[in-house]
Amino acid sequence: MTRAPTARPSAERSQSAPRAPRPSAASTVDPVRVLRQNVWLLIGTIVGGCVLGVVLHYGLLFLYPLYMGEVRFLLKDQLGGGLDVMTQGDRPEDVVSRLAQTEAARLTSRGTLSVAVANPDVRRTKWAERFITDDGSFDAEEAVDYLEWELRGGHRRGQQIFFISWRAHEPGDVPVVLNSIADSYMVLRRKEDDQRFNQTNEVFRRQYQSLDQQIAELKKQMQQFVLERGLTSTEDEGDSRRMEEVRRLNEQIGEIRQEYDLIKARRDQVDQRLEGTLEPGPEDVREAENDMVLMNARRDLHDLKTRLASSKASFGPDHPEVRRNESLLEAAELNLKEKRDEIIHRNLRALHKEVSDRFEALSKALERATDEYAKRSKELETITGALTEMTNMKDRLRQLEEDRKAIQSKISEISTVRAREDAQALSIVQRATEPREIDFPKLKIMIPVVGLLTLAVMLGILFTREFLDQRVRYTSDLAGLPGGRILGVIPDAADDPAGVRDPRRVVRDQPESVLAEAYRQTAAQIAKGLDAGHKVIEVITPMPGGGASSVITNLAAVAQRMVGKVLVIDANFRRPEIASAMGGKDAAPGLADLLAGVGSLESSVQSLGGIDLLSAGTPENRIVERFATAKLDQVIADARRLYDVVLIDTPPAIVAGEVMTIANRVDATLLIVHAWNDQRG
Repeated sequence: MTRAPTARPSAERSQSAPRAPRPSAASTVDPVRVLRQNVWLLIGTIVGGCVLGVVLHYGLLFLYPLYMGEVRFLLKDQLGGGLDVMTQGDRPEDVVSRLAQTEAARLTSRGTLSVAVANPDVRRTKWAERFITDDGSFDAEEAVDYLEWELRGGHRRGQQIFFISWRAHEPGDVPVVLNSIADSYMVLRRKEDDQRFNQTNEVFRRQYQSLDQQIAELKKQMQQFVLERGLTSTEDEGDSRRMEEVRRLNEQIGEIRQEYDLIKARRDQVDQRLEGTLEPGPEDVREAENDMVLMNARRDLHDLKTRLASSKASFGPDHPEVRRNESLLEAAELNLKEKRDEIIHRNLRALHKEVSDRFEALSKALERATDEYAKRSKELETITGALTEMTNMKDRLRQLEEDRKAIQSKISEISTVRAREDAQALSIVQRATEPREIDFPKLKIMIPVVGLLTLAVMLGILFTREFLDQRVRYTSDLAGLPGGRILGVIPDAADDPAGVRDPRRVVRDQPESVLAEAYRQTAAQIAKGLDAGHKVIEVITPMPGGGASSVITNLAAVAQRMVGKVLVIDANFRRPEIASAMGGKDAAPGLADLLAGVGSLESSVQSLGGIDLLSAGTPENRIVERFATAKLDQVIADARRLYDVVLIDTPPAIVAGEVMTIANRVDATLLIVHAWNDQRG
């Protein structure tokens, strides 16, 4: 046996139906264990990756060197107007970032690149030689395709700078191509700005001409209107004066009406408080509290409270003097409340008279102002229409002249802004120069990057292999298996320092060994895991060579010392091994003969060192179909009656269907999993 099995019990047997196979535990991967087991391999991988990075660096340095250059552009702050001395620098960061990214995208657009590659200097570069066709012409479309893929544009956060960068194999090509792109873009932007200025200026000029024509027509209409209505400047001034008087009267009526409504609401409120439908307000109470009569009453009340407290301190709470003072205090408090109500009511009556007088005066003033307003309004009826229309014409003329003046100012401002150099939205702040250092490859980057990539590949291989490996290797692989629990772990015989001679008899022959102690601990766990009265245990291995014979013989030896009478039944008709492991005879009468109806349990067992053995039986009677008969129930019932523990060895579950038949008839099953051999599921 190369490695000892791992023992695990199943659930109790079902009396009604055969038990279906349980689902296996899910495949789990312990990353810490994987890393710990392969630590030296991973260290070697990192070292090898670093060496590979050095090799790749010098290889690429010779075969594929790249030089990078950069052109930087400044997003200028906007001019508020043509006469502004300084630009306005109040654009938010997100606006600047969006503008910079937009300009960088336009800079690397196909239209700009098409203009740039048409530059004769660009076509004389080493880079352009890649796009010379067989007939000697320059394939501009393919060159633009490459530039679109190779150019990089970006924005430096926190700044109004954006840039384009490009890498080439020849350092002299970098400034030629990049500066050509930058110059081409600036030319295109200037053309766009000129076109935008011209379009805007043309719109304002058309508006100016339209306003000029409207002003001339309106002046002609006003002259004709004055002649037709016979209006003079005196009438105009008189009408203006009348209109001003009417306006003042209207404002006066509004003010009087507003005060009238307030006084009326105030009077209604006072009436409600006098009638008792509305409680006095805080101002009424505060005014009453300031009355001298009420202040004297409060002072008397305070004196009574002081006298009461003194009498209580001197005579006690039940003294006649105390009760007299309490009565006086109660009467004083009632008197204070009555006086307060009387003063509030008196003040409200006075306020009511004052408000009523003011209400009558306002009513008369409102009536007089209304009559005067009607009189003045009637006087204006005869000339108001004509003068109003003339006023409207003047207002319209004034508005048109103001609009024309504003348009003229805009035209002048546009011309001024166009003439200013700082009106350009962006400028080149750093042109590309010939790079002095190589950009790719760099040793300080190649070594860690290749090392990390190699490590990542190795980790991927290790974890993929770990995930795909379905063998049971550790007890944690069985932790999620339903239907039972782990009872013990039997180590490999080769790991025992005692030097195990025969793993099948280690408990008897080498009781002080580590392997024997593991069997004793497992047996103790099995004894605790079984309910009272469970005697018959089936021992199953998933695959051949699982170590069932060794487990059964050693568990039987431990059980014989722990509980007493032990019977081992060899139910493996295909490859019986228990008899030879225990020193008995395989072909002697045994289980097969009992299932065939020959002999009895007592006459068929072999006693081997205190442990009874029921062998597989004579070869001619080893018919597996007889496990499904009632004879097996009888054999198990007799064994349960005569023995304290019965261990049944069965063939591997993967190749024998009778295992499930026997499992339905026993008290419990013990599943032996051979580490690094049996598969999950």
